[in-house]
Amino acid sequence: MHPLLLLLLTLLLSATPSTSQRHLAGDSFGAGAGAGPHNFAASLFDVSLGEADAQGIYPLPGPNTSTSYTAPDLPLEPILGWSLTVTTKEEINLPTGYGHGYTGAWISLSVPDAGNVHDSWQICVLEWRADVDEDGKYPERMREDDGSCGRVLSAECVKGVEEEAVRGYRVQNGHVACACPSLAGIGGCSEEARGVLRGGGGCVARTFNASQIREWPEGKFHVVRYGGPEREGGTRKDYDRIGSTAWPVLVMWGQSESANQTGEVARVTNSAKLACVRSVNATQNSKAGAPNPKAASTGPRNMPAVATSVLFASVLAALLLV
Repeated sequence: MHPLLLLLLTLLLSATPSTSQRHLAGDSFGAGAGAGPHNFAASLFDVSLGEADAQGIYPLPGPNTSTSYTAPDLPLEPILGWSLTVTTKEEINLPTGYGHGYTGAWISLSVPDAGNVHDSWQICVLEWRADVDEDGKYPERMREDDGSCGRVLSAECVKGVEEEAVRGYRVQNGHVACACPSLAGIGGCSEEARGVLRGGGGCVARTFNASQIREWPEGKFHVVRYGGPEREGGTRKDYDRIGSTAWPVLVMWGQSESANQTGEVARVTNSAKLACVRSVNATQNSKAGAPNPKAASTGPRNMPAVATSVLFASVLAALLLV
C-alpha cells in the first residue's frame, strides 16, 4: 500500500469515533422526583452525589417559617439555616458494562426546621438551566462568581429580577400563581446578563406548600439534578466545566393559598433572593480537587467533520500527483 494512502487511512480512523462513542448520550436533567439524569433512579444518583468531589454552600436570608406568615407590611427577620448547596462529582459510572461515565451535579435547598413549617407559608423555587454545553456561549466571567451573580449581573439587574418575581407572586381564585419573571421590562440587565438568565433551557418555576415542604427528606429539596455527556476515557474537562458553572436560582417566600382566599396579591417585603451557585471548594475526601475555572474549555472535543473532509481531499490530491 502506498505510504500516503496508509497515512490517510490511519488519520481517518483516528478521527472517526468508535461505534460505542457515536451512541453515547449528551447531557441530561432529571425528570421529576423519582428520575435522575441518564435514566438513573434519582435515589441512585443521589447516593453517587453524596460522595461528591466539590461543593459550594450559599446561605440565604430566609424567614422563620415555623411561625405564622408575616404580614406584608412588616419586614422579614431572617434566621439561620436557609441555604443553597451545589455539589459536583467528577465521574459517575453508568451501569452499562461499557465503561462509560459522566460528571454529575445537583443543587439542593435546605429549610431550617422543615418538619414544623406553618401552614400559612409557601415557597417558590425558580431555576434557570445554565448553558453548560460545550458551545462556548457561557460567560467565562461567571465561572468565578461569588454567589451574588455580580460577575455579569449588575446590582440593579439582580434587584429588578427579585422585585419582578415578587410582583408575579399572587393568589388568584384560591390558587397560587408563581411564575418566572419576564426579563423584558427589567432595567440594568445587559444582554450578557439576559443570556445568563435565559440559559440553555430557560426558567423553571415550582411552588411548594407547607405540607409538601414538611415531607422533604432531611429538610432538603433537590432543585437541579444534572448529568453531563457520557464519556469514555475520562471526564476531567467536563468536571472543570460543569463544576465551575454558576447556576442561577431564586427562592421566594409568600403566603399560602390556604391562608389567603381573597384573591389579593400575597407578598412579603424583600421575599425573593437570587443567587448564582457553583462548586467552588473541594470536599474532604475529594480525589479530583476543586474544579478549575481556567481549564473549563468550551470547544468541540473531536475533529470536526469538515476538517476530516479537507484532510481526505488534501491527501488524495497528493496521491494523484505522485
